[in-house]
Amino acid sequence: MKTTIFVSVLRTEMSKYIYILPALITLFWVIRIFFKKDAVRTQLFVSVGMLMAAISLFYLNDTVSLVFPFLYLAVKNKTSASGTGRFDWIPLLPSVLFLPFNQTMAFYIYSGVQIVAISVWCIVRINRYNRLTAEYYVDCDSSSENLGEILAYVIATVMVISVFMILPDVVAKSIWIQLGLVSFLCVLQYLIGMKTFNISSDFDISTDAQSSGEEPEQVMQPQATADSASDNSEERTTGVSKLLQKVIDEKMYLDPMLSLVSLAAALNTNRTYLSNDIHSCYNQNFSDFINSLRIEYALTLMKNGDGDASIKEIALQSGYNNVQSFYRHFAEIMEMTPKTWISRNLK
Repeated sequence: MKTTIFVSVLRTEMSKYIYILPALITLFWVIRIFFKKDAVRTQLFVSVGMLMAAISLFYLNDTVSLVFPFLYLAVKNKTSASGTGRFDWIPLLPSVLFLPFNQTMAFYIYSGVQIVAISVWCIVRINRYNRLTAEYYVDCDSSSENLGEILAYVIATVMVISVFMILPDVVAKSIWIQLGLVSFLCVLQYLIGMKTFNISSDFDISTDAQSSGEEPEQVMQPQATADSASDNSEERTTGVSKLLQKVIDEKMYLDPMLSLVSLAAALNTNRTYLSNDIHSCYNQNFSDFINSLRIEYALTLMKNGDGDASIKEIALQSGYNNVQSFYRHFAEIMEMTPKTWISRNLK
């Protein structure tokens, strides 16, 4: 009898508080990020958006329309050589102005257009940034990948809540539907918070360009130089074999701070010429080329060491700054983890 009463109360009252637990999880991560000593602007932009989402979930209002503008600011800050400027705050203005009309059809139309427009822009921007950084750095921080996943989780959250809101009352009031919704939202909010917390820096690809005297926009959109354009294909091919063979013979790929600009300087050439050489000879970008050499070197260490060296030691000796990057690139190239490879080949 007591169980029946409890379930009956739960069925009628749960809908009022269905979003509180996901909101508390979101708030937990927001507090952690705000009090993080080394928090960067990208993290703070996302966490403010998370705070707006938590408020929306607590009070069932439409401050959720402020979430995507802050995601836009986070992606812009991460992927632009100049970071964010005063005009980048403009997308936030319509969301604020529309808040008093949050129950109108115009607001819902605006919210739908905003979500689609910002989502598409962020996806294009992140993909472009990832392609460009792969041309200049061996292993960038995973912040842009985290932003892409955060965007996917936020879109999934909006879609799940939207579907739940249009369900018939008979279905929406089902305790199992509500418990399923709460569980799914809790997982999504936890993942959003964790990915945001793990954003490590506001790293951008202008760093090496500034140190080498190049303009940031030249790095963002590299063009062939006059010297490289004037070389004929025979000379280029000869240059390719010499330049890249030197990288292999002298194990220059083991430098953990290696970048396209620093390697080009060490080889007394320019970054565009070197990048073109790698593409023409190996059909790879700079990052893939160096990582393939590092993983090949790591395999040699594993074979010669008979499994005595730890994975961390092998990763560091192979030029990686951390084990996570080593694991990721090893899995991409060998299609298995280092431990799996060792178990299959050395035991």
